[in-house]
Amino acid sequence: SQQRLAGDGRQATRILCANGSADCAIIGQTGAGQIRGSGLRDLSIWGSGKTGGAGVHVVNAYDTALDNISVEAAINGIDVDQDTNTTRLRHVLVTLATGSTGVGLRYHAVSGHRSDVLSIYDVTIEGNWTMSTGFVWDGPAFTVTGSGLRLLHGQYGLQVLNTAGSSVDYPQFMNMHDLE
Repeated sequence: SQQRLAGDGRQATRILCANGSADCAIIGQTGAGQIRGSGLRDLSIWGSGKTGGAGVHVVNAYDTALDNISVEAAINGIDVDQDTNTTRLRHVLVTLATGSTGVGLRYHAVSGHRSDVLSIYDVTIEGNWTMSTGFVWDGPAFTVTGSGLRLLHGQYGLQVLNTAGSSVDYPQFMNMHDLE
C-alpha cells in the first residue's frame, strides 16, 4: 500500500513496455488483501510491439490515482478491474496502437467482486482511427463521475454493457459533464 511511481512529466519520463500481451503497469493484486493509496503520476507508458494487455491495470485497489499520465501505442489503455474503490483519472491521455481493436478505458467487475467510484477529469481516449472502443463499462462497476471525457476516432465511443445478463449486477449511476 501507499506505493506511487512519479516521473518528471509525460514528455520527460517514459516507460517502454515491450512485453507482448502482458499488462505494462499493474496496481493491486488478485487473491490477496486490497492495497490502498497507490498510483502513477507525471509519466508516459509506451507500448512497443504490443499484442494485448493493458497499459495500466488496476485491480483490488482502494484510493488509486492516475494523474498526468499518458499511455501510448497500447492495444488496451487503462483497465479498472474488479474489487476497486475510488479510482481517479486526472489529466490522462490514452492513444491506442494503429490497427487496435482494443479499449481505451475499461471499467468492469464480476458478481461478488464489485467496484465502486471511478472519477474522470480531463481524460482523452484517442482511438487513432481504429476499430477500437473508447470506454467500456460492464458488470457491477458502480458510479462513474467527472468532467471532461473525450472519446475520439474509434469505432465506438461509450459502451454500457451487462454481459453477464444479471438482474442485479450491472453498471449503475453516472454523473458526467462535458462528454464528447
